[in-house]
Amino acid sequence: MNNCGGWLTGPPRPLPCRSRRLIMNGRCRRRPWRGCWTRSTPPPRQRRRRRTAPTGSGSPAGPGAGGYPPLPTPPAVLAHYITEAAAEQTGIGTWRYAPATQTRWVASINQVHTAAGLDAPGRSEVVRRALSGIRRIRATPPNRRAPLLLADIRTLMISIGETAGGWPAGVAARRDMALLLMGFAGAHRRSGALGARAMSGDAIAEMIQRRAAVAGFTPAQVEKLGGHSLRAGFVTEAFRQGADAHSIMRQTGHRSPVMLEVYAREHAPLVGNAVTRIGL
Repeated sequence: MNNCGGWLTGPPRPLPCRSRRLIMNGRCRRRPWRGCWTRSTPPPRQRRRRRTAPTGSGSPAGPGAGGYPPLPTPPAVLAHYITEAAAEQTGIGTWRYAPATQTRWVASINQVHTAAGLDAPGRSEVVRRALSGIRRIRATPPNRRAPLLLADIRTLMISIGETAGGWPAGVAARRDMALLLMGFAGAHRRSGALGARAMSGDAIAEMIQRRAAVAGFTPAQVEKLGGHSLRAGFVTEAFRQGADAHSIMRQTGHRSPVMLEVYAREHAPLVGNAVTRIGL
C-alpha cells in the first residue's frame, strides 16, 4: 500500500490526529476529522463527558485503523480532504467553508510538519492545484461595505444618545457609541482590536445595521453597512479633508497606498477630483 493508504481506490479516511489538534487550536471545527481521535484521547467535549459517556466498540477509531501514521500527512490525502470540504453545503444551500478557511487549514498543517522537521504537504503541487481550483470555482466579487462618513457617525451618535437613559438600554447605548467612535477614529478592522475588546466582528456589523435603521437610514443603505464601514469611512473622510495617503496609512496601518485605495469608497465623482481645481 502506498503512503496515501489506498484512498485513491477506496473511500477517504480521517487524517492524522496531530494535524486535527492543530486545526482545533486554530478554531477550525471540521466535523469529518472526528474519526482521528483515539479511544484514549477523546475530543474536548467527550473529555468533559467522560464520566457519563459510554465507552466500548462505538468509540472513534484512531489513525492506525485508517492506515495512516500520525505524521507525515500525504499530500494526496490533504488535497482530497480540502476538495471534499469545498463541496459541503449548509442546510440553507450556502457553502459551508470559504476558500480562505481551507487555506488556513493547509497553513496550520504545514506548520505542524515544519515544526517536526518534515516537508509541508501543503507546498506540494497537488495541494496547490487543489486550492487554486477551489478559489477559481468559488470566486465571488468582493462585498465591499459602504463607508460611514463623519456626518453619518454624528447622526448615529444623536440617535443612540436618545436611548442612553435607563437600564439596560443605557449601558448598551454607551457601549455602542464608544465602539463606533473607536472604530471610526482608530480606523480599526472589524476583526481587529475593536471587536476583540467588546464583541465579535459579526456582532459589531449587526449593531451598526440595527443602529443605522433606527437612525433613519433606508433599508438599501442599511444592507450595505458592516463592520468595515467604519474603517472605509475614516479613509474616505480623510481623503475628502485633504489628508495625504501616507498620513492616513499611519493610522490605518497599511503598508501600501495601493491597498489604501481599496478602502477609499468615494461615490461622488466631483469630490476630491482634480477637475475642480483647474479653474474651469
